[in-house]
Amino acid sequence: MFGEPLYPEVYQKAGLYMYNVVCNHIFQDGNKRTGLQAALIFLLLNNYKFIASVNDDLLIQFTLDVASGQHSLESVQEWFKANIQPL
Repeated sequence: MFGEPLYPEVYQKAGLYMYNVVCNHIFQDGNKRTGLQAALIFLLLNNYKFIASVNDDLLIQFTLDVASGQHSLESVQEWFKANIQPL
């Protein structure tokens, strides 16, 4: 606040991108795909990737769970924290 980032960590920002796009329905269609891709691209641009155990099926299911309201912003951010690593 006041000059300091509200979400200073990469995992917090990636989670915020995904959560806001997926849950706030900024597009008529494609919010889940766009939210996931926004987070993935943000991670890559900041030299992070998912850990090896995170596969496509897990990412898809997690995104669907976020969209259905099973996760809060904080839980999405914590999931990212637990599942990413530096390149």
